[in-house]
Amino acid sequence: MSKKKLIYIIVLLCTIVIGIFCKLKMPNSEINKNIEQVQTELIKEIVVSEETQSEVADTKNAVENGGKVETKEVAVASIKEEEEVTDEGADESLLEADGLVEQENISYDGDNAGKGLDLLGKWQGLTYYSQADSRWATKLYTSTNNHSQTMKSSACGPTCSAMVVSSAKGAILPTTLASLSVDNGYRTASSGTAWAFYPFVADYFGFKEYYKTDDFNKAMTYLSQKNAVGSSKYYIICSCGSGLFTSSGHYIVLASLDGNTIRVMDPYLYNGKFNTASRRNANVEVKGTSAYVSKANFERYANAKSFWIFSNDKGNEQSNNNQVSKTNKENTSKKSTSKKSTKKKVKNTVGKKKTLKKKCYLYKKKNLSGKKYTYKKNTRVKVLKNISSKIDYVKVIATGRKAYINVKYYK
Repeated sequence: MSKKKLIYIIVLLCTIVIGIFCKLKMPNSEINKNIEQVQTELIKEIVVSEETQSEVADTKNAVENGGKVETKEVAVASIKEEEEVTDEGADESLLEADGLVEQENISYDGDNAGKGLDLLGKWQGLTYYSQADSRWATKLYTSTNNHSQTMKSSACGPTCSAMVVSSAKGAILPTTLASLSVDNGYRTASSGTAWAFYPFVADYFGFKEYYKTDDFNKAMTYLSQKNAVGSSKYYIICSCGSGLFTSSGHYIVLASLDGNTIRVMDPYLYNGKFNTASRRNANVEVKGTSAYVSKANFERYANAKSFWIFSNDKGNEQSNNNQVSKTNKENTSKKSTSKKSTKKKVKNTVGKKKTLKKKCYLYKKKNLSGKKYTYKKNTRVKVLKNISSKIDYVKVIATGRKAYINVKYYK
């Protein structure tokens, strides 16, 4: 519990005690008004734990140093494993009566506009995350300390939210969104991620536009719109029942609609997911970490339930991440070919010894993320491999440790 919340509780208790024992001449209406004000302030406060703040700092540091935080490969899984992955909240028909009540009793008050922007790192463009990413697959996503509720098994909601926020506002990890969900009451006990989490995300991270609809055609009208640079004007979180994307309940992100083709970023995408007898007819094509399906087949097979629509607030900016849809790839490929000759070459410094000009971090992963090690000014390292123009793989001469470093820290 934060100090601010503790102070409010103490004030409330003192008011009650003084009122009872000192028989203060204060109208009941005034007492009730004061109590309501304290309760309102308690509700308004968004909990961001120290652990979450530490994770945010690491994410910001990684992206500032040129690291990519996205998931680069789809999960290794099977249909049997998929059957153990669900978010009951994504499909209302899966909820028992008490589950519906639990969902409906969780609301968002809408008083935190833009307060979460400080949690975001540098924007990296369209960003895909897998809930089964080895960086967080086994971490808990539970409000009841249920160890069967992990990021992999249950966190499609926060993972989709992280994709949308990272793609439209700035870098943030699924685990950060999962912590915000749990710590602020949006992770239900057994009914998945609360529907109220999505308006909270829209408000907390200051989205310019946000809509909710159950109408497929209305959702497609938003998804088809483009910004000046050709990227999607809106991203959509879609809940699905048993069908093309899940055997139970699941959330996915709709990233674009080009012509009649929808680009889907499925947080539980794995090789062979659409090769089963019941899904083959949808003719889904997987390229990289995205799935492409026709609008007609999506409507027919996805069993889509609801659509939460977020504006792409970075839509008119360019990034290094791939924001190209299936129908645009040929033209983009031509542009990329013409640029190859002007691409900056990486200077070969392999075998050279370097001295650190100031205190800095070395990282376990080449995208400058994961476990980090602190080294002092004047530490000597030997370059083992040039990863890019900004990143080297080095060995610390004094200890023999091998790790990755941003070359800007060399003297």
